[in-house]
Amino acid sequence: MDESITPIPLCAACSVIFSRIPLDENPDSNTQHEFSYKADLVSLQRDGTCAWCIELAAAVNDYEYPESLSHVPLIVCLKFIKYWENDTVSRHTLILEIRVEKLAYSRRSYELFFYASSSSTLPYSSIQTTIAHLFDQSSILLNACSAHSHCHPGTSPLPTRVLDVQPDPDTGKIRLCEAKGKSAPYTTLSYIWGGPQPLTTTKDTLSTHVLTGFNESDAPLTIRDAVQTTRNLGLRYLWIDALCIIQDDDDDKNREIARMRDIYKRSSLTIVAAGARSVHEGFLHCLRPLDCDLRFRISEIPTDHAGNEDAVSKSEHKIRGMLFIRRRAEATTTIPRPVDARAWTLGERLLSPRILVFGTDSLTWQCREDNAILYGEAYGGKIVGSERLPINLLCNEIQREPSAAIMEAELAWSEVLADYGDRGLAFSYDKLIALAGVAEEFHRVFGGRYLAGLWERKLAEGLLWMVHTPRSRRSGYKAPSWSWASVDGEILTLAWEHLRDFEVLDCQVDLAVKELPFGAVGGGYIKVKGLMRAAKVNVEKKSLISVSEEDKGDSIGNVNLDYILDSQSGIENSHWEDDCCLRVCCIQIAWGVGPGPVGLVMLRVRDGVYRRLAKFTAPGRKDWFLEEGLQMQEIVIQ
Repeated sequence: MDESITPIPLCAACSVIFSRIPLDENPDSNTQHEFSYKADLVSLQRDGTCAWCIELAAAVNDYEYPESLSHVPLIVCLKFIKYWENDTVSRHTLILEIRVEKLAYSRRSYELFFYASSSSTLPYSSIQTTIAHLFDQSSILLNACSAHSHCHPGTSPLPTRVLDVQPDPDTGKIRLCEAKGKSAPYTTLSYIWGGPQPLTTTKDTLSTHVLTGFNESDAPLTIRDAVQTTRNLGLRYLWIDALCIIQDDDDDKNREIARMRDIYKRSSLTIVAAGARSVHEGFLHCLRPLDCDLRFRISEIPTDHAGNEDAVSKSEHKIRGMLFIRRRAEATTTIPRPVDARAWTLGERLLSPRILVFGTDSLTWQCREDNAILYGEAYGGKIVGSERLPINLLCNEIQREPSAAIMEAELAWSEVLADYGDRGLAFSYDKLIALAGVAEEFHRVFGGRYLAGLWERKLAEGLLWMVHTPRSRRSGYKAPSWSWASVDGEILTLAWEHLRDFEVLDCQVDLAVKELPFGAVGGGYIKVKGLMRAAKVNVEKKSLISVSEEDKGDSIGNVNLDYILDSQSGIENSHWEDDCCLRVCCIQIAWGVGPGPVGLVMLRVRDGVYRRLAKFTAPGRKDWFLEEGLQMQEIVIQ
């Protein structure tokens, strides 16, 4: 027990109560341990000296109990809880609940941690938060995972190059190894570069890294932490992009990017430096002691004074240790982490069969069949909403009915786009490349061509994506305007079941690298046939304005712009009617709610050629494309 930690005072009554906590009970017994006591609300101390009395009073104030309940007792229950019932890793904890008798909904929950001396044999003593202990727990989970039917790694070939984390016996350096077909377990690192890398493999450094290696101390902190983690988990090889890909060799980059899906999918474990904003920050230091506001020194009352504890002098109290109490935290995966802002790391996380996530003050484990919080705010609990792809998608063989697999994959793809679109990239042309491995995985279910981020099997519906919060348009070509990859921001996709007078005639994309069918494109077009109308867009109101004689000037629908129309949008002056209105063309693709037409808003490039600007919806205006004499037209969208 850390004697430097100052306990908070308890009144005599509360000291006796906490001394009765049965910490020496066997937590593995089948008996449900529970004890309770009652504290009259009006009897709580008002002088503010007892921390637990203050907490009880706060629990009362939470619910603003009526005066009629002022003499109703509080019920304080202590329950023994065992986490991780899968027999892989077990941890027991104490859950304390405060509630008011006769009010079932009134409840406050706390988690109790008991710190004692290192020699203590109490089942609940000293929760271990040392790095060594956490590595032991991670190793147990990693070994158990090999028996999971969907997680078994088998014998996987090593990537082209890996780091051998066993120091050279003569020089102590870490070497870069060329696998040459060798098979062995290895780890991968998912992290944020955070700028130029101080240590990389280039054409000039390749031979040195392979033949003699480099000093571990010369590597930035995140790399050193990944090396230490790999060693402590009993593995020898580690793959890191900055060191295992020749950074100034485009041919090598293209080959390795094409293998990225397999590199992460075959990895024994991906180490995720989720809390580090750059390669210089590291991640092992994030595991600090748990933060508990209430800390009480627990004494043991001699048994021969049972029932008359007040008669026992303080000198007769045997100190058992320190009890830490904190409000229970719900497990969550929605807390923003630096790694969640980087586009590349999404694919690395989704493709990996097992990930060990070092967050800010947390450590979590996830595989395809299980997850656990090894350390952090919800220590010992389960992760709510595991951040994984559907198991069926990752299996070697599709095991469900094809229709069910496709429906599950379509939902998962929509969730991937929503997450991915909002992430950042250092280079805008990586928009499709960074998701290529994930797209290749979905291709196993969808089949057909992958066209700049859209699937051929539902190409018409795929055109109806929208941006949740438009951003300024970045310079440089990323994708055709009809692709979500051409813009930045969270992408929303909806299932439009009722296509209306619309047909895709042809679609072609020019791959930037032929060896990367799911990667970057240098150009592309889609040829479609449908009903078109001229209109105007009021940019300030984001409304669609009719220009036909019968309802000229009327707002007939809403517009979801693909990007902010500012100085970077590149829209020619000829398209503007005035400061807030653009002259546009609309093409109907489907019918949505209302019912009413749903389609694309486009800018004319030249005769028969357009580029996308937005998506429109016109609820209740199904007549807008039913005007007599309106003809189907064939156009090209670039």
